[in-house]
Amino acid sequence: MRLSSLFIVAVSAVTLGACSGLTSQPGTDGGVQPHVDGGGETDAGPTDGDAGPTDAGSTDAGATPDGGMAIKPLPVGRLRIALWCGPPAAFLSQTRVNEAAAAGFTTMSNPCFENTSNAAAYNVPMLAFSADAGMDAIVTDDRIQAALGGTQVAANLDGVVHDYASAPGLGGYFVADEPGAGSFGGIAALVSALKSRDPLHFAYTNLLPTYASAAAWGTPTYAAYVHDFLAAVKPQLVSWDYYPFLTGSTDVNGFFSNLETFRTEALAANTPFFQFIQSVSFSGYRETTQAEKLWVGMQTLAYGGKGVSWFTYWETAALIDPSGNETAQYGQAKAVNTRLAALGRSLVPAKSTGVFHNGVLPTGTVPRAPEDAVYVPSTAPVTVGLFTVNDEDVYALVTNRDFATAVSTDLVLAPTVSPPEVLVESSGEFAPMPVVGSSASGTKVHVSLPPADGVLIHLKGPVPAGPGGPEAYVVTVRANQGILTVVDSAFGASDVGIGSWGQCPRGYVLAGQAFNSNGFFVCARSDLLPRTFYLANVLSDAATLYKLQGGVATASGGASWDQCPAGTLLGHRFNSNGFWLCMQ
Repeated sequence: MRLSSLFIVAVSAVTLGACSGLTSQPGTDGGVQPHVDGGGETDAGPTDGDAGPTDAGSTDAGATPDGGMAIKPLPVGRLRIALWCGPPAAFLSQTRVNEAAAAGFTTMSNPCFENTSNAAAYNVPMLAFSADAGMDAIVTDDRIQAALGGTQVAANLDGVVHDYASAPGLGGYFVADEPGAGSFGGIAALVSALKSRDPLHFAYTNLLPTYASAAAWGTPTYAAYVHDFLAAVKPQLVSWDYYPFLTGSTDVNGFFSNLETFRTEALAANTPFFQFIQSVSFSGYRETTQAEKLWVGMQTLAYGGKGVSWFTYWETAALIDPSGNETAQYGQAKAVNTRLAALGRSLVPAKSTGVFHNGVLPTGTVPRAPEDAVYVPSTAPVTVGLFTVNDEDVYALVTNRDFATAVSTDLVLAPTVSPPEVLVESSGEFAPMPVVGSSASGTKVHVSLPPADGVLIHLKGPVPAGPGGPEAYVVTVRANQGILTVVDSAFGASDVGIGSWGQCPRGYVLAGQAFNSNGFFVCARSDLLPRTFYLANVLSDAATLYKLQGGVATASGGASWDQCPAGTLLGHRFNSNGFWLCMQ
C-alpha cells in the first residue's frame, strides 16, 4: 500500500550472524511482562548483542547430560526488523542511523518522498553508516526499475551491482511493490539477472494483501496470487502489507486469513515470509497503540514469520516526524522490537509446524488438533504457534490474541520426560517452568499474559502427542445458519464461530446429525468415536433428545435440561434455542 504514487513499501530478509545493536528496554504497557505462576517474570530485558549464526550457539540454560547423553545446544538466529521510509537526505548521518539501531532496527531503507534518479548519492553513505551501526539496508535505485521496464537491462543492472554489491551494509535490492500477476514474468527475469551478478544479496518484492481485488491480483484467488509469485520468481523472501487498524474499527478476520495464506504458501515453497507493523495514520488507517504494534509482531512470529518491517519510520505521525524529532511511537517501537528480537533469537532457526487458535476463532483460523503439544483448558483468546528445533524438540509460542485486555490461563503440555522450560528474555536463556500439576496425560502450567504479549515454551524431545482436549464440537443450525460450539468437560461449552454442514475440525469426525434447517451435527474427537453421545436439540424451549452412535443420530423423545440417559454431561448452551451434550 502506498501513501502516494512515490511511496514504496518493502521489508527485509533474514540475515544471520550480524550484530543486533539492541539496547535494554522495558516491556510494553508500562513494563508489565508475561508471568509464569510460581516463578519470576519472563522479562523482556536486553538481548545478546551478537546473535550469531543460525546453527550455532545455545540458549539452553540447563544444557547438562541427561540419561548419559549430551544435550544438543539450541540454535540461535536473528530476527530482521526493518524500517521503511528512512531519513531524508538532509538528515542522513551516522548519528541518525545509530538512532534507528538503538530502537532495535536491523535494516535501513531509502526515504520515501525523494528522487531516486541519483540514488547512489544516498545509498553509498547509507550502506556505510548501516554497517558501522551493525545494520544492513535495502537499496532503492531507479536503474532497477528501468531494467524491470526493459530499458538498458544489462547496463543498468551492471551499474547497480558495481555501486553496491561490495558494500558491507548491503542487505538487498528493492525490485517492486504490490505487482499484479501479469508482472511476475518480468520480475522473475530481473531477479534471476540480479542473482547471476550478485548471488550474495536478495532481490525484494512486496505483494498485495487480501483486501486488494482479483483484478489487482491478476488471479482468481488470493492463494493463487501468492502461489504463482513464489513459483515464478522463486524469491529468497516474501512479504505483504496488511494494515488491520482502521479509523473506528479493527479488521482482525482479514488479517488472519492473510497470515494463513502466506504461511501455507511460503512453507510449501520453503521461503521465509514477513509482515508489516502499522505505525502511521493515513487514508482511513489510525495510529496504533504500543500493544497493537506488539500484537502484529507476536502473531507474525506465532505463524512462523522470520521478520517484520515498520510502516513507517520517518514521516508525519510516524516514529520520527518530518523535523527529525522522536515521537511517542519511537519509544513504543523500541520496546516492541526488543521483545520481538528476544523471541526471534530462538524462533528464526526453528521450523513452523502448526498454529491454532483458542476461544472465538477469527476467520481463516483453526482450533487445536488433539495431538498438538499444547492444550488450553479454557476459553482464553490465545494463539499458539508450534515449532520444531533440533529435529525433536518443540517450541510453543503462546500469545494473547487480545490487544486490550490481559489474559490468564492454565496450559497442559505434552508429557515429556524433561520438565518444560520457558524463555527468560532478560537473559535470552530457557529456565525451568513452574509446574502446577502433572499426570500421565500432561504437565499443567499457568501463564498470565499482558495485552498482545506471549511466552515461549521449550519442550525437550522426544515430544509425545499432547492431551486429548475437547471431547466434541457441536454445530447447531438455526434457520439454516450454523453456530460452532466447542464442548470440553474442563469448562463446558463455548461458541467459537460459524459452522458449515459436515465440516469437522482436525482430529474430529462426524458422530451424528439431524440434517434440517433447525438441526445439528456433532463432531467427536476421533479416539472417542466408539463412545455413545446424547445430544438434546432445544428449539423454542422444547428439547428433542438424540442418541448418536456409529455416525447415526436417532431421536428418542423429549428431555429436561441437562438430563443424560447415561454417562455424564459434557456441556450446554443454556438458552431457548440451545443444546446439551452427554457422553457415555
